[in-house]
Amino acid sequence: MLGLLIEEMKKISVDQTLNATLHAVRNLALHHRLQVMNELLAVPVPHPPQVVKSFQVIAKDSTLVMDLVNHLLQLLNYGLLYDEKGQGKDKKHTARPLVLSATAALGEVMQTDEMAGVVEEHYALIFGSLLLRVGTSQGQPDALKVIIEAFKSFLECAKEEALQEAVKAKDAWSRLDGAKYTDVITEIAAIVGREHPEHVAPLYRFLLPFMKGNYPGHRIVAACTLAEVPPDLNTTAQ
Repeated sequence: MLGLLIEEMKKISVDQTLNATLHAVRNLALHHRLQVMNELLAVPVPHPPQVVKSFQVIAKDSTLVMDLVNHLLQLLNYGLLYDEKGQGKDKKHTARPLVLSATAALGEVMQTDEMAGVVEEHYALIFGSLLLRVGTSQGQPDALKVIIEAFKSFLECAKEEALQEAVKAKDAWSRLDGAKYTDVITEIAAIVGREHPEHVAPLYRFLLPFMKGNYPGHRIVAACTLAEVPPDLNTTAQ
C-alpha cells in the first residue's frame, strides 16, 4: 500500500492532490506505525522527495512524531551500524544502508517547523545521538556526508546561531573526517555547555552509558564530550 502511494506521488504535479496523498500516508502510519516507518527506511539514500515528504508528514503529527524519532534514534544508537572487513590496518567499515537511511530521515524531519519543540524538549537525546553518530561514521565517507547534513538540520531547527557561527569559523565540517574529529567534538561540546547549561546534566546522563559502548566511536565521543561538559553533581543525581 505505502509503495503504491509513493509511486503515485511521483506522478502528481498538483499540490492539493499531493497533500491528500500525504494525508493518506499519515493515516496509514497511524494504524501501522512501525511497518510504515520501516518501509520508508528501506528506501536507500539519497531519499527521493516523496520519501522525504512522507517522513516529514509523519513528524508533523503530534501523536506520531516521538514514535518516529525514538525509532530512528534506537537504530542509530543501538543497532548494527556498519560491517567490518579485513584485519588490523586493513580493516574497513561499510555503513549499513538502514542506518544511513535513519540518519538521513532524522535530518529530514528536523527541516520542519513542527520539530523545533521536539528538539528543545529532547535536546540532550538528539544532540547526544548526533555526536555519537559522528564517532561511528569515521572511515565511512558516505556515512559522514549524511550525518553532517543531519547535524546542519539540527543546528537550524534548534536555532543554534552561536554554534553555527563557530562551526563555520573553525571549518568544523571538513575536520570531522579523520583522527582530529575529536577536536571538533570537544569544541562543539564546550559551546553547548556554555550556551545551554540546562542541557548539561541530561546530556551527561544520556552519554555516560556509552563510555562502555560496543563501538569505539561511542566510547571516544562520550569521553570527549563528558570531559568538556562536567555536570553539576546535584542536578545529575536528580
